[in-house]
Amino acid sequence: MLMMLLTLLAAEAATVRASSTQKDEDGTHAAVRAFDGSFRTGWAESKPGTTEGEWLEIDLGRFTQVDNIAIWPGNLKKGSRSFREYSRPRTIQIVIDGKAHGNPVILEDKMHRKIIDVGARGRKVRIAIQDAHEGIVFTDTHIAEVAINFP
Repeated sequence: MLMMLLTLLAAEAATVRASSTQKDEDGTHAAVRAFDGSFRTGWAESKPGTTEGEWLEIDLGRFTQVDNIAIWPGNLKKGSRSFREYSRPRTIQIVIDGKAHGNPVILEDKMHRKIIDVGARGRKVRIAIQDAHEGIVFTDTHIAEVAINFP
């Protein structure tokens, strides 16, 4: 519950943007939807099949100590069904204020929350997608939710 609250507070106080935004019959999968505290929404990139170079970023508005980042990869709107149908990140790189932070992170191909230790101070936190697990139906890559957690 606390993590969700921090997610909502971060989204309200911060600016969220992405490299691209998918628009389909379900609506717009805008970047801010990955920070809204709901697994029924999320961000999706608009260049299906070419996830390399796609990213999701939050500007916290000021330099802030970030303890860790929690990420729920994939489209979770309809649970395991939508998770398998759509692509989801496989390898991501955390970027703090334009500089790669740590090593690339491998996300397992399962519905889960991945907590990435950061332990750094910064203003802009970016999740850069390097490659993705392919969906069995659709190639657009989704991130259901992201939480920036502070000490």
